Amino acid sequence: MTASTQYAAPILQFTQTDTSSILTQLPSEQHSQWSATVELLKQQFMQLPHLAGDVVLGFTNQATASVSSIIVLYRGLVFVIAVGFEASDYQSEVLAALYQQANELKQHHLASESKFIIPVSIETHASPQGGAIVVSEDLVAQTMCDNGQNLAALIEHFSNQYKDDQIILSDWLASEFK
Repeated sequence: MTASTQYAAPILQFTQTDTSSILTQLPSEQHSQWSATVELLKQQFMQLPHLAGDVVLGFTNQATASVSSIIVLYRGLVFVIAVGFEASDYQSEVLAALYQQANELKQHHLASESKFIIPVSIETHASPQGGAIVVSEDLVAQTMCDNGQNLAALIEHFSNQYKDDQIILSDWLASEFK
């Protein structure tokens, strides 16, 4: 059993593709939210010094049937990201769900089991929250919180501290679940 995704592409290609073309691959009833999400991601990705990573939208964990809105594979790390556009603070249930998605990916997706996984909650109307980086023994970070304006810096910070061998998108997507 391999992964199911709605959209997957290298970050460079993603940033150069017209948003409307990306939206054609996503559920039409969610286009307005996806449009804002895609634009936020493009803006932040353009600030990364290395556009050599990948973005996956609508990833379904075949072992648990949970869906991760956004996964970014960057410099050997896996970022599990959710974006909200309404809340002015970080919802504990969203933080817990993201952490659970990261753990499920670690436990069930063979290509992710040896990777450092960082869940990130973005609430565009909230203040960014700094804090100590807490990482479990199996390399899953505590959920990070940001308003989206510092996503590139957050991704780059983690990749400078913990980079690993490049993840090949096609191999990662083709990886089995256990």
